[in-house]
Amino acid sequence: MAVTPLDVTGFMHHGIAPDERIVDRDSYNSPSAGLLRDQLRYLRRRFRFVTIDELADRARNDVALPERSAILTFDDGFRSVLTRAAPVLDELRIPGVVFVVTGTLDRSHMPWFVPFNRFLRLFGARPLTWHGVTYDLERFAAQNAFASAFMTERIYPLPGPRHRPVLEQLGDEIGLSPNTIDDCFADDAGDGFDFLSAHELRECEAAGIAVGSHSHSHASMGALSGIDLWTEIVQSQQRLRDLGMQARAFSYPDGRSGSEARALVRQTYDIGFGVAVPDAVWENLPRVDLWRRSPRELWHSLGSPPRLVAWLETKAMAIASRCGLRIHAWG
Repeated sequence: MAVTPLDVTGFMHHGIAPDERIVDRDSYNSPSAGLLRDQLRYLRRRFRFVTIDELADRARNDVALPERSAILTFDDGFRSVLTRAAPVLDELRIPGVVFVVTGTLDRSHMPWFVPFNRFLRLFGARPLTWHGVTYDLERFAAQNAFASAFMTERIYPLPGPRHRPVLEQLGDEIGLSPNTIDDCFADDAGDGFDFLSAHELRECEAAGIAVGSHSHSHASMGALSGIDLWTEIVQSQQRLRDLGMQARAFSYPDGRSGSEARALVRQTYDIGFGVAVPDAVWENLPRVDLWRRSPRELWHSLGSPPRLVAWLETKAMAIASRCGLRIHAWG
C-alpha cells in the first residue's frame, strides 16, 4: 500500500514555559512541561509517533506508514525545547523535531517576533492606537488582531534583513526610547526568547530530537522570491549541515508559503511542514497547533467519532477522509 501525506498527523509546539502554574495565554512559551506531559500521554494512546527519518524514508520509498502515525514538531528553536521538553519526550519515549531559525545560531538575526513581543510587554495592558485603529491590549484577542495587522503590513512583504528598521519604527511609534528599543533586540534576556546554540542542537539530536530548518530569518516564504528565498530555504539547510545535522525537513515560518517556495522546498528537503493548508503534499504537510490544549480539550477534539484530523480551518473535510479522527479548529 502506498504512503500519502494524509497518512501522518503533525502536531506542533513552540517553546515550553518554565513554571507549572503559568496560565496566562499571552506567554509565547506555550505550555508548561507538566501540560506537555499530559498532552503527550493522551496522544500516545491514540497515535504512533514516528521520527522524521522514518517519515522521510517511507515517503521517499513509497512505503506505507503504520495506522494513525504522528510526528511532533517544535518551531523557532527555543532553548526550552532542550531544557524542558526533551526530558518529557525521553520519559515518554516520543521522538520530535525542532525547527531552527539559523540566523539565531550566530546571533546574526533576531526573529521579528522577539522584539515585537517585548515592545508589547513594555507598552503594557492598555489601549494602543495604530493607524487609526485602537486595540485594547488587555484582551488577548486584541493582541492577536494588532499582531496580525502589523505582520500583514510591515513584516510579511519584506525579507528578514529588512525587519529591524520597521520594528524600530514601531517602537518609536508607541513611545519607547531608542535605548529601550535597542535592548529589545538583545540575546538571552531570560524572558523565554532564548534560542538553541549550535552545541545545544547536537544535544537535541543526542536526546532524540532531530533538527530541521525554520528559515534563516523567520521571513514570510509567501512574499519572497529569487535569492531571498534561496537564502532562507537552501542556505539555512547548508548552515545546519555544516554543523553535522541532516536537516531533512523544513517548516514554513507562520505557515505561509507560495508556489516558488514550495517548489524549492521540494527540491531541497524530504518533507515540508505548514499549518493550515488546503492540500496536503509532502512539501507542505498540515499540523495541529497544540498550544495550551488540556487533555480534556484534546478529548473533545480528537475523541469524537472516527474521521480524519488535520489542522485546517478551510477545506478540512477534503483531507479528513483518511485518518480516522476528527479535530476542530482551535483558536
